[in-house]
Amino acid sequence: MAKCIFCGSTSAPGSKEHVWAQWISRLFYPDPRPDQFITVRQTAAGVGIWEAPLIDVKINCVCKTCNSGWMSALEAAVAPLVTPMILGKPIGELSLADQLTIATWVFKTAIVLEHATPMTRTPFYRFELANAFYRSQTPPNAVHIWLAHYQGTRAAASVVHRRRLRAKEPKRVFESATTTLSVGQFVFQSLALKEVEAANPSLGASLVFDSQWQSLTIPIWPPSHQQVAWTPPKQLDDPLFRAFADREFGIASR
Repeated sequence: MAKCIFCGSTSAPGSKEHVWAQWISRLFYPDPRPDQFITVRQTAAGVGIWEAPLIDVKINCVCKTCNSGWMSALEAAVAPLVTPMILGKPIGELSLADQLTIATWVFKTAIVLEHATPMTRTPFYRFELANAFYRSQTPPNAVHIWLAHYQGTRAAASVVHRRRLRAKEPKRVFESATTTLSVGQFVFQSLALKEVEAANPSLGASLVFDSQWQSLTIPIWPPSHQQVAWTPPKQLDDPLFRAFADREFGIASR
């Protein structure tokens, strides 16, 4: 391992980090269909789709200290919150502390997931951003995270998009990274947006989305400072999940 993507250590032993935590994999091992899990990634050749019977994907970009320390503690904290949602069981309301735990786990997963595919360009989540997250243990407020309820045919799926777009007024150029992941009946989407082609690139901007997603998603980050009820009023089926993962957005004018 050349450098831990979070702490930057080059001396600590490397560790094989599971992109999908083992506690998630154990929920589905009894039914290992060949196409049970799907991964969609942008590559140099276009959009790549991989199917597999198990979710045992590991990457060697995290040091053992991080993997067995704060990352392990985060998985232990989030598992009792997310497991009922994965299995479609009611959990009532998510407290502010619950939302922070889930949002922190989602953002960590988005960073790790980007490194699961061989890099064909500079990572969106560069070391400076990942290291700041490591030190704060909190997602940046400029990151947006939603939860959704899935009722489709796949046990798990992940879709990652990177896009470049322009705001008309004033003229600004942004790059976005959207990570959408489903496990059982639980879905999360993380969206990070940063300004490029500027003297001092900044993270974040005001976003505009189609209103159809309001009844299908629960925003948990940036923090709303209020409890939220699980589940959303409506669910995602297979076509809606893919439309959600591929959805586009606009930049609000200032």
